[in-house]
Amino acid sequence: MRALFNKVLTQQFTAYPTTSFIAFFLVFLVSLRTSFFLQINEYLLIGVLSLCFYLASQSKRLLNHNTSVNTATFFMLLLAAYSGQRSNLNGYFGIFILIIPVLFILLLQNDFKMSLLQKLNKVVAVMVAISLTAFVLHLLGVPLPYEAYEWKSYLFHDYHLFIITPSLFYALERFQFVFTEPGYFGCLMVFFIFLNKYDYKKWEVWMFFFALVFTYSLAGYIFFFLGLTPFVLYNTKSKFKYSFILVLLLGGFIYLNGSSSENFVTQMFSYRLQFENGSLSNYNRTTDSFEDWFNNSFVTSGKWLFGSNAEFERMFTGDDLVGVDLRVYIARYGIVPLLFYFGGMIYYYMKNKSKNGLWFFIVFALFYYRGYTVMYYIGFPILYYLGIRMLSYEQEIGKRVL
Repeated sequence: MRALFNKVLTQQFTAYPTTSFIAFFLVFLVSLRTSFFLQINEYLLIGVLSLCFYLASQSKRLLNHNTSVNTATFFMLLLAAYSGQRSNLNGYFGIFILIIPVLFILLLQNDFKMSLLQKLNKVVAVMVAISLTAFVLHLLGVPLPYEAYEWKSYLFHDYHLFIITPSLFYALERFQFVFTEPGYFGCLMVFFIFLNKYDYKKWEVWMFFFALVFTYSLAGYIFFFLGLTPFVLYNTKSKFKYSFILVLLLGGFIYLNGSSSENFVTQMFSYRLQFENGSLSNYNRTTDSFEDWFNNSFVTSGKWLFGSNAEFERMFTGDDLVGVDLRVYIARYGIVPLLFYFGGMIYYYMKNKSKNGLWFFIVFALFYYRGYTVMYYIGFPILYYLGIRMLSYEQEIGKRVL
């Protein structure tokens, strides 16, 4: 009965070739800085995997080269990458290697784009389910083997099926799958939940939801409810129910977090929700020194177009925590790269319009504002372009893809 339900509900496509999918999925994992590949040169690995993906796609005739929208979209991404690059020839060649998989995904024939997204959704759900099960066993005290190692400014305990960033600030360890940060992973779960239309009849959505809950990511929680908005607005029957649940959860969260007595909410979130002089003191995306320099020096310098990376490096050399929001990106590289980057996203949406697609763009844009470094974790823009095309296609045919 369930198989019949899924067949009626979901549009069927030509199965995506396994060889090509494996190459793509490895590119996806490598680009998102997952723990399996942190110690391997990402440029070399993505370059080799991209070549394998291209050759496999060509042999199966998956690509459609006569698509001006897709090539124009990639060209804007390329201009964004190059105008934001401050390096020698090797740097320009390296950034091209990192983003070239986006072109191959954009050039996929529509049928294969949909099939690829279906398979990606299923595989990620299975991997998250296995990892989350192991993580819960760990929380219950089951001894699991692990190794500790450092990567850049991070310290990880790698349990192979998941990793943990040890912290003294939280009552429980946060689930981050094999990602370097639970916040990035939590936001990824929101994107998959959104593309599945918050359909809790599907086991994949429950896996993504439970994984999100265990990240204790404020950004993930906020984006979850923001992404829920269009599905509530377009469904008048559930509008009051979801509004009531949201108000109840938000009210309970604010009450518990503001409580003078210690509870689970204060232990997991109060560290990031301490207010000082009207602003969050421990959840800022930039440091006070950057705020002062940005507001009092950079804003009046007239260097908005291409930034002032040389001055930025001179001012904040050695400060790994200087900031990650888009103001830092503007200070370093200017607004021109952002105009190309977001211009490509908007252009692709305008050519693939849908009601849900606009909300998908909004959530993605806010995600990038939260931390600009993930803009070139190329798995994220790949998911954006696949998602925008899928949402538009669903609106065209009146059937579900995921």
